[in-house]
Amino acid sequence: MNRNQLVIPFVVSLTATLGSLYFSEIKGYIPCELCWWQRIINVSDSTITWSSTLKK
Repeated sequence: MNRNQLVIPFVVSLTATLGSLYFSEIKGYIPCELCWWQRIINVSDSTITWSSTLKK
């Protein structure tokens, strides 16, 4: 895998994480239980793809 192939999943997961935080913190929506699980996975996915992009 080249570096560009790792940047795309990072951008997607970062966008999902920031979008989730935007709706809950700025717009004031209360996330449901499944949204919390999704947020946990998105944050860990962002961290993993960011570290693999830097390592590559």
